[in-house]
Amino acid sequence: MVSFPATTETISLALESNSSEAIQILDEVLEDPSSSPEDLQIEEQAITNLCERLTKEKRDEDLRTLLTKMRPLFFTHPQGQDRQNLQRDHPCHGKDTLNN
Repeated sequence: MVSFPATTETISLALESNSSEAIQILDEVLEDPSSSPEDLQIEEQAITNLCERLTKEKRDEDLRTLLTKMRPLFFTHPQGQDRQNLQRDHPCHGKDTLNN
């Protein structure tokens, strides 16, 4: 099994892949244990893209699981105010995407 690290190349690969492959790639990016500031930005991109793909595919249960998996990211973000901004500005925040 191929492991996909949190890199811009991995995000690009996911964007060029079909929906099922992209979801798998982006999900693996979130499993990467790295936590440098650059890696956090990549993980934020992965979450955004994964949220969009899961919503488009109407994969409600996977979207719920993603939201649960996102919790640790908010606690690894360096600043509390930045974490609040990330939560507020994230495309999944405040939208009823599961029922659309």
